[in-house]
Amino acid sequence: MVNTAIERLRVLVVDDNHHMINLVKTILRGFGIKDVQEAHDAVEAFEIMRSTQMDFLIVDIAMEPLNGIEFVTLVRTAEDSPAPYVPIIM
Repeated sequence: MVNTAIERLRVLVVDDNHHMINLVKTILRGFGIKDVQEAHDAVEAFEIMRSTQMDFLIVDIAMEPLNGIEFVTLVRTAEDSPAPYVPIIM
């Protein structure tokens, strides 16, 4: 039986590798997380974050044009950041 708190989590996976996104999404769904969204670059991820509140992010470190560290810095410090305190796993 899956914990209902886990089922309600909203996760954003940010990676430019489609295979890695699918792998991470499969693992998260195996834990019972139903709402897993994906972004293929930092710009797309930031736009998704503006429209949807995420419980945590999983971010690749090696992306283009912004890498994972630059994206996390943007999320944490940008004046227009929609969620500067969201938990991030890199």
